[in-house]
Amino acid sequence: MRLILAALLASSLALFGSPIIADPGHGHPAGDPERLGSVAFETSCDPKVQPRFSRATAMLHSFWYEEAVRQFREVAEADPECAIAWWGVAMTYWHPLWEPRGPGEDALRDGLMAVEAARAAGGGTTRERDFIAAISTFYE
Repeated sequence: MRLILAALLASSLALFGSPIIADPGHGHPAGDPERLGSVAFETSCDPKVQPRFSRATAMLHSFWYEEAVRQFREVAEADPECAIAWWGVAMTYWHPLWEPRGPGEDALRDGLMAVEAARAAGGGTTRERDFIAAISTFYE
């Protein structure tokens, strides 16, 4: 086992100049949100929250979960009928690259609560309801 760890450390030093250290919180420096690229994810939400929803989706796809969940919650607060914002919240609790066996108990609970909030908000398009139904399968 030590030999494998030593080989990994040496490889990361050779490739990147410094060792790769896993962050147990899976967080990373915030960076510049203006450099996340653009997302075209039209919703039935209030048009005033659409840019924030798109930004949150870009953050989600950039694995910036902590900020994405905050942004999605702000969208839901600004437009209580925006059920797809709660889908976004639920998506931030599922980290398939870091947790291939699935999220822990707290994340499962929080993800399910977000799914329930999405359902309670109601409305949305058929496409949005389908997205919510899809993420619900992970948490139920």
